[in-house]
Amino acid sequence: MAFLLMAAVVAVVVVLLAANIVRHALSPQSTTKVDVTVDTVSVVDPSHVRITATLRSEAAEPATVSCLVGVARPAMPLAFPIHVTEHLSPGVDRQITIDRALIKPVATTVRSSDVALTCT
Repeated sequence: MAFLLMAAVVAVVVVLLAANIVRHALSPQSTTKVDVTVDTVSVVDPSHVRITATLRSEAAEPATVSCLVGVARPAMPLAFPIHVTEHLSPGVDRQITIDRALIKPVATTVRSSDVALTCT
């Protein structure tokens, strides 16, 4: 029974890895350079923050970019990273708002410097 359970776990992991490889092959990442500025971090409630950021594409044409958003301090993750897809026009600032749930209810202590936001 334990062998069958382990085999099922391995099969699920293999399927998830294969699905991830296919997803990346079908949706290649853009190489658009994006200027990112985290403007504010505000408290929604003790376990949630609202991040406001400004994105600006350096490309000459419209682009769809994938952004990775995380909240962490050195050696202390506060919110696991998530992916956000944004559509940017060349030379136009776009302000985005992202609500994040925190692992611990420490929203009042989160600062802009704790937000990791990068887009490609």
